[in-house]
Amino acid sequence: MGSCFTENLGTRLKNDGFDVDINPFGVLYNPISIANSLNLIANPISFSEKNLVFDNELYHSFLHHGSFSSDNSSATLDSMNTGLFQAHIFFKEVRYIFITLGTAWVYRHVQTQEIVSNCHKFPSKFFEYYRLSVDEIVKAYQPLIANLQSQNQNVKIIFTVSPIRHWKDGAHENQLSKSTLLLSIEQIQSNHSDVYYYPAYELLMDDLRDYRFYESDLLHLNSLAIDYIFEHFSNSMISSKTSEILKQYRALQNDVLHRPFNPNTAKHLAFIERTNANIINFTKKYPEVILHFNRP
Repeated sequence: MGSCFTENLGTRLKNDGFDVDINPFGVLYNPISIANSLNLIANPISFSEKNLVFDNELYHSFLHHGSFSSDNSSATLDSMNTGLFQAHIFFKEVRYIFITLGTAWVYRHVQTQEIVSNCHKFPSKFFEYYRLSVDEIVKAYQPLIANLQSQNQNVKIIFTVSPIRHWKDGAHENQLSKSTLLLSIEQIQSNHSDVYYYPAYELLMDDLRDYRFYESDLLHLNSLAIDYIFEHFSNSMISSKTSEILKQYRALQNDVLHRPFNPNTAKHLAFIERTNANIINFTKKYPEVILHFNRP
């Protein structure tokens, strides 16, 4: 859960056959919105009309990313509730929760005094914009982690800080924001034995200090950077046994994605038959792996 860096890493894991749920509230950036979402996943309550706001011909939720917004209130609520309750069921069995914090800057709704996940382009006068303190972040996560671990004793929590810069705040303010997140995680980690930190931010800032690892906007990571981080992530956090299974999975995936010049030849038909047999054998041997490709 968290910023778009979560989407990059989570999608790689999903494509490699891991059973993952990625951002059931959509992309979230600040620590409080992520904490609020996790509390709702652990203790779900159905969303209703009172959770919606209407603007510019669309229904929105201040708890969700704009990808949930639509011109139909029922469809918006159905999407929100489906994501919530599927995530709740998933959470009961999950072994790891990855939380990527993007920024310590938040928008607090003036009328409700609640921190929103997304402003949905409402006028700025509706919000107060400020930077969270370390104490505010730690205070939000202490009861959250206790709540999560009381309901799922096997869960481990791994924090990362997104290496993507929030440049609109300014270079200095972006650094202060990232520093606030790093200090908060350090304090949270010191209070919990099953809370860890993965240094994605440091890998980008220190190892990949070159704009060739960024998209044309010079803010978001390109595929080269994501490949580098995912390789480091795999080597440091995926067991040797799982890595061996992953090699077999990727070999199958390559066979499935193969597109021949002459698909009707006897040689290719035999290849398809062999690939299907390999898929059947693989799923019998590793039923826990989620296949994210179609058979030929």
